[in-house]
Amino acid sequence: MIPIGFVIDTWVWVEYYLGKDSRVNEYIENDSADLFTSTITLTEMIKFLHQEGEDSEDIRTVVSEIGGKEPRSAGNRTHCYPCR
Repeated sequence: MIPIGFVIDTWVWVEYYLGKDSRVNEYIENDSADLFTSTITLTEMIKFLHQEGEDSEDIRTVVSEIGGKEPRSAGNRTHCYPCR
């Protein structure tokens, strides 16, 4: 069996953060697939969250969740490249 994973870009994380599209949740919260994202995506998310008026602590929390360090519903299946 070939393992399945999804590459998650910035706008998928933005949609997940905003909670506007339930289809996005299906991919992010799908326990049967690994998630992959890039450090560029994390940087773009920092910029987006800053523009949304989030404070530094909230930004740090969201980015660490995306990077898989403090997972929430997605579990520890998010692989950040080249983070590790």
